[in-house]
Amino acid sequence: MTIPGTRKTADRGARRTGLRGQISQFARSERGALALVMGLTFIPIVAAVGATFDYARVATGHSGLSNALDAAGLAAAQQLSEPEQIVKSIAQNFLERNLPDSGLFSSTPTVQILEKTDEVLRLSARGKVSTAVMGLFNVNEVEVYAEAEFTRKVQGLEIAMVLDTTYSMKGTRMTAMKAAAKDLLQTLYGSDRTSDRLRIALVPFADMVNIKATRADWRGQSLDLTVDAGVDPLAVDPWDRAAQDTTILTHYTGEDWAWIDVTGSARYNGWNIDDHRYVERNGNGGVNYRTAREYDSEYTPDPFEFGTKKNGDRLVKGGKYVPCSHKDAKGCDYEAVRNDHLWLYKQVGLEWRGCVESRPIQGADGETRDLDITVTAPDPDDPDTLFVPSFHADGGSGGYPSWMTDKNEFGTGNGPKVPSGSLDRLAYLNKYYQNDPKVQNVAADEGPNLNCGIPVTPLISSRDALETDIDALTYTTSTNIPEGLAWGWRMLDPKPPFDAALPYGHIDDDGVRWEKAIILLTDGENWTQDKRYNSYGFADEDRLTGPEDESDIKRAMDKRLAKLCENVKNAGKDVGGEGIRLYVVAFDMNGSVKDTLFKPCASDPAHFFDAQGSVALSSAFKKIGADLASLRISK
Repeated sequence: MTIPGTRKTADRGARRTGLRGQISQFARSERGALALVMGLTFIPIVAAVGATFDYARVATGHSGLSNALDAAGLAAAQQLSEPEQIVKSIAQNFLERNLPDSGLFSSTPTVQILEKTDEVLRLSARGKVSTAVMGLFNVNEVEVYAEAEFTRKVQGLEIAMVLDTTYSMKGTRMTAMKAAAKDLLQTLYGSDRTSDRLRIALVPFADMVNIKATRADWRGQSLDLTVDAGVDPLAVDPWDRAAQDTTILTHYTGEDWAWIDVTGSARYNGWNIDDHRYVERNGNGGVNYRTAREYDSEYTPDPFEFGTKKNGDRLVKGGKYVPCSHKDAKGCDYEAVRNDHLWLYKQVGLEWRGCVESRPIQGADGETRDLDITVTAPDPDDPDTLFVPSFHADGGSGGYPSWMTDKNEFGTGNGPKVPSGSLDRLAYLNKYYQNDPKVQNVAADEGPNLNCGIPVTPLISSRDALETDIDALTYTTSTNIPEGLAWGWRMLDPKPPFDAALPYGHIDDDGVRWEKAIILLTDGENWTQDKRYNSYGFADEDRLTGPEDESDIKRAMDKRLAKLCENVKNAGKDVGGEGIRLYVVAFDMNGSVKDTLFKPCASDPAHFFDAQGSVALSSAFKKIGADLASLRISK
């Protein structure tokens, strides 16, 4: 008996069982096919990825080989008069020194000379870049090739390296800067130790610049800052300013004192050291110093009073000059106890190390002169054009550095007491006239020479001397970039104070055209402290912030730098020159100031280098060296 629906149900179940089997079999078949397809596809995927990765390595290798060949050719082309084997050896050596990471190449690339004449050098370089992935497909290395031609261009070059030697440059940064500077010399000099077509100056800067160069320039001429030790300015009567000045000029006999303010004629000489005393002769023919009334401001130029007769002669009573308040005085005369800087060095028995202050931004009547950022020649008939020796006044309180033990007035014990206010103590002149000035033990860069660093190197041709002076660089304090750049410019300007530079656009008797370039390296923005003395004096003097209408010292210094950069780039164009090529290297610098101040300072964006780290700094100087060398050898 057949139950209705049973067979039908059984057939339906059988069909479902068979369908599941077929589907399962199909799935097993699909997985196998997919694995086969994926396996076949994986090979070209890996090859494509590997080729992309290794192509980047090959491109890096080719670029590095080309750049290294450029450096090699620039160095070797300077020795075209040498035998071919020597030229090839020089090129090979420079190629190897300038190649990128050695891991790129499976073996050291080699140089071949394709052509060598008295004026032309044509080189090739060939190397093999090892692959990282394509070795799986038996492609273990790829050959790269570069070729370049160099034509000798006889040309002269004057360079000033303006180098930041501030506190933040100590340690590894200073080491990196020295190495980079010497790398640049290697690129420019090649195997030579000197060159009659290359002259380089060094200008280390921090708060100030030390202009007391100890080296002779390329002409063999040294700064003449000799003195006649047989003439003592302090031996002259202190109430006879004219006699003092005559003696001072006789004491400072060297011809280069002509651009230094030795008599205190410049407006800012002694600006931060007050005068509030007058002079009287005592019964023994000696001198007493007394405190006078303050007739004008705290910076009154004539505070030392003498009672006079009707005819104007100074009145003497009992062998003494008398003050204007004396009952027999018919008039009043004034004489200042000197507060000019070189005089004060004599008073305390210390030597001036060589740093100078910035010249005034404004004239006495408020007119713009910009003497701090120009190369106006010093003129004794225009005292503000002279350079004022730095003198860090002794402080004593309120954060101003102290290097003396302040006494009562001139050590007499019966004069007025030492001022209590920090600014008054800073400006207190009496201490320098003590019978026995108590100067604490100070090193050459301390005391009144505080913040004064290593001296400049004038334009010289000796590579050995330059390397010695680079090795001697040390750090000091804050960052005053305008002062450093201004002195870099003065090194390249033919006018005094340093006049070893050739005229702008000069073509010498051999038909050689001379070019000028400055390399400015700094690791930070303009910066100083309110109570730190730099080439613009102390902040409270307002020499810098006032003319720039700024309350912030840094912003005022930035404005000076921006104006100076334009002056440098346009230097000499009015007399047939092409300006000064200005390279700017920002070393480990952060912030937008790189783009807003330093990049525009350079001759163009290609002459600005943002060097983050020692490797980038070395690379920047090598590029600058190659670019400078192209002024002498054109490809």
